[in-house]
Amino acid sequence: YNAKGQTGYPSSVKSTDLKNLPDLNFSTTCNVVDISTSWSSTCVLFDCGKIKCFGINDDGELGLGSVSWSAVPQSFTNLGTGLVIQNVYVFPYHSCAVFTDNSVKCWGFNSDGQLGLGDKVLRGKLLSDMGDNLPFVNLGYIPLQNTTNSAGGCPQCQPANCQNTTIVVNR
Repeated sequence: YNAKGQTGYPSSVKSTDLKNLPDLNFSTTCNVVDISTSWSSTCVLFDCGKIKCFGINDDGELGLGSVSWSAVPQSFTNLGTGLVIQNVYVFPYHSCAVFTDNSVKCWGFNSDGQLGLGDKVLRGKLLSDMGDNLPFVNLGYIPLQNTTNSAGGCPQCQPANCQNTTIVVNR
């Protein structure tokens, strides 16, 4: 399916043409390390810790600060100063990035609070939504589980054995 260019090629390219497709030109010296896609859009993660997204963009899910659809990879998505992305996850109407410090930012459609920001405000349609202005998802506190199973193997959580140690994974 490529009606809106979500494969990185113009929408005139059909799935029957796949065996003759040229390589995608990402216009970067960084190398592709991962791809996340939904039926509507795609984001590509590069070894320089940045992403480029393309496809449908009705709700800002590409993070380009507009609602223009992009049939070819554009500029890097600006998620903030000094942040290095380690994973990207694309959903039908929103996307999320996990950074090397395990913090998270999400953008796009948010009618049910799916961005995890405690509100229902769409983000990504305007340039002012992105970059350092895009808030981090508050993941709260996560208890550490340092117990082992009865055979002394892998850690597991059992309520009677959980310690009260916590780490903060939000900014």
